[in-house]
Amino acid sequence: KRQKLSLPQIVNLARYLPPRQAVILVYTDWILWNSQHGFDRKPSQTPLEYARAFYQRLPEAVDLVEPVNSLTDVFIKARYSKRSILRAQAQQAQSISQQLKKNLSLRDNLQIPEEDPS
Repeated sequence: KRQKLSLPQIVNLARYLPPRQAVILVYTDWILWNSQHGFDRKPSQTPLEYARAFYQRLPEAVDLVEPVNSLTDVFIKARYSKRSILRAQAQQAQSISQQLKKNLSLRDNLQIPEEDPS
């Protein structure tokens, strides 16, 4: 049986990780949270494809484009580049993730439309 990590545990753990690992953990937690609310990430989707699919499924959420882009960009940098990640970037990713979850939770019961199978 898999144990779910809740946000407080993620927040506490991310504080003690190096910035690169903290960003990766925060982004992964956001993806898992979205999945629990009906918006799964396909294994074949890149982070940018996932962000695009997110916008397409919630076209009225134009206010989320910038934070989703910011979180996705810092994740890509942390996961796929050798450039250094600053503690401030990890803290910003954590803040963005928390704000996205709060914002999405406040929307009409987070009704994410089903994806068109065609």
